[in-house]
Amino acid sequence: VNGSRAVAIVTDYSDGGDCTVTLDLKAVGLPATVTAKDFETGDSLASSGGVVRFPLKKHDFKAILFE
Repeated sequence: VNGSRAVAIVTDYSDGGDCTVTLDLKAVGLPATVTAKDFETGDSLASSGGVVRFPLKKHDFKAILFE
């Protein structure tokens, strides 16, 4: 977190599945209009108000950039 961006790392140590990540926008100082991107690919992720949902494969991870 640097005041305008935050990174969340999500991991799966099980069988994979659908993930929901909820970022506490107030705690990290980001606006409700924050967007989410896959940190590795730069692809946009569907998000609303700091909540992002995506599938995660077995034993995989995703780095999410909120800005």
